[in-house]
Formats: sequence, C-alpha cells, structure tokens
Amino acid sequence: MVTCYPGGGARYVRHCDNACDAGEGARCNGRRLTAILYLNGHWRTDHGGQLRIYAPGDAEGSEPVAEIAPVLDRLVLFLADRRCPHEVLPACADRYAVTAWFHDRDELQRAREGGTEAREVAETEREKIAREIERFEREFGRKATLAAALPAAADAEAADAEGGADRGAADSDDDPAA
Repeated sequence: MVTCYPGGGARYVRHCDNACDAGEGARCNGRRLTAILYLNGHWRTDHGGQLRIYAPGDAEGSEPVAEIAPVLDRLVLFLADRRCPHEVLPACADRYAVTAWFHDRDELQRAREGGTEAREVAETEREKIAREIERFEREFGRKATLAAALPAAADAEAADAEGGADRGAADSDDDPAA
C-alpha cells in the first residue's frame, strides 16, 4: 500500500494492524509483521508525521516507547498485532510511505473462511477505512486520496482545477481507475 498524508495536520489515530490476540479471535486478519518504507527526502522534525509506538496493552494517554521520524529510506518493522499499538502523528508536510504486511497463512485462511462474526469485523474495518478516506477528502480535498492511489489522476485533477491542462492517460476510457 502506498500512502500520502497531505500535510496540514493529516494523521492516523492509534490502532493495531491486526486486532488479534495470539492468532485467535474474530478480529484476526492474518497480518503478522508490518513493514513501512519511508520516501520523504529532506524531512525535518518540524514536519511532524512521526510513527509513535506504544507498549502492548497501554491505556490511551500512556507514554510511547518509540517515536520514529519518516525519513527517506528508513525501513521500520514491527509486530502487526495487539503487541504493537501505534499511530501517525499530525504531518505538516506531504508524507509518503510504502507499507507491506507479512501474513500468517493459517490465520489468514481462518479469517477468510470465518463465520458471520469475522465478516462483520472485516466490514467494520472497511467502514473505518472508508470514513478515514472521507475525512481526508473533506479536510484536504480529493487530491489527497488520489495522490496515494493514482498519482496521474491526482495530477490531472489538479491541472483541471488550474485551467484544464492535457490529462493524458488519466482521461483514457481504457483506464478502469479514471
């Protein structure tokens, strides 16, 4: 997944990438390890956007155990489950990252085959993501989410807003994302 936090205070609230207890329970999604590669050249401390990591089971408002700046070529690995709650602090400049998850095959299969409760949990997670995207678009405009998903489309939308420059490939009927 490629993400762009568009500055202006964009952040991601405290969460776990796999809200699971030791591979058991309805909230398991198979994610075992999170890998984040930062793509931010010339990042400064005053840009914010740090990854803040908390101890397992820490209550809201507790002190973090680590705060990691999103500097160019930094690779961060951490456990994806409840042992590693984390958040992204407000960013004051565009913040780019590539995130990948390594999965436990058996847990992922159980999650995919899960009963009604597992599907409801997955739907709840999708709804939370959709609400976060909607919030980003309200605060930062549609370009913020397009930049993360479709850089050419975001550039085209910005060009249209500035007077209708040539949209190129983003205007193609053959492009399912256009």
